[in-house]
Amino acid sequence: SYDAGYQYFALVNIQRPLFKEDKMREALDLALNREDYLKALKGGRLPSGLFADIYSFNADVPLEHDTEKAKALLDEMGWKKNDQGQREKDGQALELNVATLSFRQDLVTIGQILSSQLNPLGIKVNVQALDSAENVRTGSDYDLLLYSQHTAPTGEPSYFLNQFFRTNGSDNRFDYSNPEVDRELDQLGQEADSEKRDELAKSIQEKIINDRPIIRLVDPEWHAGIGADLGDYQLYCGDYYIVNPSLGVNK
Repeated sequence: SYDAGYQYFALVNIQRPLFKEDKMREALDLALNREDYLKALKGGRLPSGLFADIYSFNADVPLEHDTEKAKALLDEMGWKKNDQGQREKDGQALELNVATLSFRQDLVTIGQILSSQLNPLGIKVNVQALDSAENVRTGSDYDLLLYSQHTAPTGEPSYFLNQFFRTNGSDNRFDYSNPEVDRELDQLGQEADSEKRDELAKSIQEKIINDRPIIRLVDPEWHAGIGADLGDYQLYCGDYYIVNPSLGVNK
């Protein structure tokens, strides 16, 4: 077992009418109990920022799980339970379409638990496991995308933050835009001092977490093994390889 360096999170389609309202994104964030995910996955940590805890630039923004507060926000927005226990507003049922990745079993498991957590609140959740998430972008019918990403593949924060959260970033799937985030990303790109870079990265994360275009799920721990007794078990080929002493250079 080892810390993966990856993060599991939900990207929120903030362009969908349902999630244009800040309170709906907040209610969703409050309704999710991440401890259930850790138990099901048999490991991991509660995330504090958008990076693994091993990094000095990871933010420290505590998660809050408060089902009653989530219910109160839904009531405040006019999403009331009908006689069947389903929340509705102006004749429209409160229903979420969630996309996840079929080749990431951890995400499929989280999707199932997420559905079971939201159903008692009167929210119907439809989860679909996709072979590729390339088309899950603004204009799609999905409200959430459960995703897995190594957020610091080069050991520094700017790549992921620019890619996912800069206005018109290459993987900014749902057109998130915050001028203050863009400004601090510019500063991050020009700053050479490591401590100042860490502080800028933390400030950027705090703004993003407060805006909630992303819902933090799990800072995962992965389990891997080798041996004849493991049968057909294989690591996902895009992640890690186990190196033994026989590795060398042919002369």
